[in-house]
Amino acid sequence: MKNFLINGVIFLSCLLILSIFFPFLAYAGHNFIPIPFQIILHYWNNACFPYEYLFVASDSEKKRIFSEGIALLLNFLQWILFASVYAFFMRHVKSKLVVIIISLIILSILPIVLAYSFMGMGFKIAVE
Repeated sequence: MKNFLINGVIFLSCLLILSIFFPFLAYAGHNFIPIPFQIILHYWNNACFPYEYLFVASDSEKKRIFSEGIALLLNFLQWILFASVYAFFMRHVKSKLVVIIISLIILSILPIVLAYSFMGMGFKIAVE
């Protein structure tokens, strides 16, 4: 149980660090980072915590899918679930490789974004 909690905390700490670090990296590296990567880094949090920015396009406007409270709860539950799955599989591994955690975080976002886009939903930067 102790290893499970430690692994979960390590995973969530890496998520928090990436959420803070990537937008600053985009700003600091604007002279040498290609523009598509700057956009990905800058809007990392929109893809990482997607439920607040999901919308469905209707004929005349884009409508938000979730309220702010529900979106916050879904973001929290999503990452608690991912951290729990990671902690479960890593509970007997002695070395906690941060590179593996960061790779899993980045790779776990891609299917989420693709799944919502296949269902006709998109992400909007600012929702009125």
